Amino acid sequence: MTPQLLDELWPILPSQISEGSEELAIYEQLLFNPEGPDATVGDLSRTASLKLVLETAKASSSRPDPMSVRWHLFSSQTFGDDDLDRQRVRWEAYHCHDFMQIAAAALLEWALVLMGEQDAGLTLAEIRREVWERLGSGEGADEEWSTYQRSIDPETFDYQEAWSRLTGRRGTPEEKAWDAISAIAALFERVARDEDLGEVMRRELPGRRECQVDPHGDELVRR
Repeated sequence: MTPQLLDELWPILPSQISEGSEELAIYEQLLFNPEGPDATVGDLSRTASLKLVLETAKASSSRPDPMSVRWHLFSSQTFGDDDLDRQRVRWEAYHCHDFMQIAAAALLEWALVLMGEQDAGLTLAEIRREVWERLGSGEGADEEWSTYQRSIDPETFDYQEAWSRLTGRRGTPEEKAWDAISAIAALFERVARDEDLGEVMRRELPGRRECQVDPHGDELVRR
């Protein structure tokens, strides 16, 4: 790539497409108004997603980055359009899945730290026992998982703060493990209370183990 080649490519930049031009009309038709028998499910899905990105930009009065789009769609309820609302729930489902993956990674990191505390390491059974003992040593350890889960309001839970703590550099692995537990409980309760979200997760993420866990199963996991 040379400066000369970049200059030659300049005219084909999207920003150089003229308002009212035939080229712009073609792009808008392809991206935002796919019609007829040739329009595939993928075309319609992409169109709905692009419109959701535009809705996010309108709400923020700025050019949103990918995470801004995800969080806006995660926290929004409706856009007054059935197609957009269905697509928004799909975005929410995938964000829930990614959130659960991050929480699971935090628990795994803690397990690895526990293993590293022993010179000879620990077997999987020993790691599980050590984690179980520490989880069960704190206040409320005898509380059933379903009770703890229902005690968290998924509407007021601070998901972005939890995400920030789990992905940030601050905090010990054990502290992040507790953050992961509360985040998982909030996400499970969110799915349990929203039939549309639960259905999308079961339909579109059928192979994901964490999406098949009974959200009202009882395990003694709270500290």
